[in-house]
Amino acid sequence: MGRVRALGVVLLGVGLGLLLGLFPAAAQTGGLAVCAQRPRPVLGGGYNDVLRFWAEAGIRCGVDTRGSITLGFRYAESRANVLPWISLSYAWPLREGTSLMLAAGVRERLGDWEGDRLPEATLRFSLPSGTALGGWFDVGAGLFNVYGAQSGVLRAGARVNLATRPVPLGSLSGWLTADAGHYAYGTGDGHTFLTWTANLRAPVSEAVSLQVAYVQADSSGPSPLRFDLVGPDRYWTAHLQGTAPPAISWRAGVLVDSMAGRGIREYQLGLRIQSNWLNVAYRITDQRILAEFLISQ
Repeated sequence: MGRVRALGVVLLGVGLGLLLGLFPAAAQTGGLAVCAQRPRPVLGGGYNDVLRFWAEAGIRCGVDTRGSITLGFRYAESRANVLPWISLSYAWPLREGTSLMLAAGVRERLGDWEGDRLPEATLRFSLPSGTALGGWFDVGAGLFNVYGAQSGVLRAGARVNLATRPVPLGSLSGWLTADAGHYAYGTGDGHTFLTWTANLRAPVSEAVSLQVAYVQADSSGPSPLRFDLVGPDRYWTAHLQGTAPPAISWRAGVLVDSMAGRGIREYQLGLRIQSNWLNVAYRITDQRILAEFLISQ
């Protein structure tokens, strides 16, 4: 862990240096355009099962038009202190439909967890737009630490994400999505997963629609990285969703458990205004409110 902390200090120093303009911009060097525009403030927070209440504030800065650097400070109730975090990402287009993506971070949020990505490289092959089937196929590897769970885990694997275009069914429309992958870990474990969703949308008015979805998730093998563990699950969702000018979208509905006839599992509410969003869920099983929001200018 000493090496991880040292690497964290180095990454924070580099990120702060870039954001403060200690490194020349592309306009002067012909290299990457780092922070060519003013850094944007980022404010987030919420409540989940791992960090419990958490809140963070930071700044985000663009790297060319293909990447970003985000850093700040986060409070988490689970550890009862405030600590710095940083996340860096960049994508190089190699040829049409193919790109190389690099990501690194210290104490970034990985799902509900905090962890380090030191770093991760991913080669992505994207399907052409405008076809009946869209999606991408990833092959990648990276080194991860998950705070409170596992440290120094090498992960390598492949993942595919596919979605059909909506098909008109009278006044309705339907489509399918699928997310599948396999990861091998330096611990000797292997994790394979498949999640597919069947979606149906019905218009209620010009600006409001009803979307119903059935989700089924299956997996085999353990994962030492808690954030990418996919457990077996079966559920339905039903949401009323709509839009309002100038750039507001909302959705409200329920998640119904289809395993063992448990009934409604969650009531859900979502709101998005441009790049700002809020998601709230009331979980019936333990009467707990889960929430997450992000404000980014």
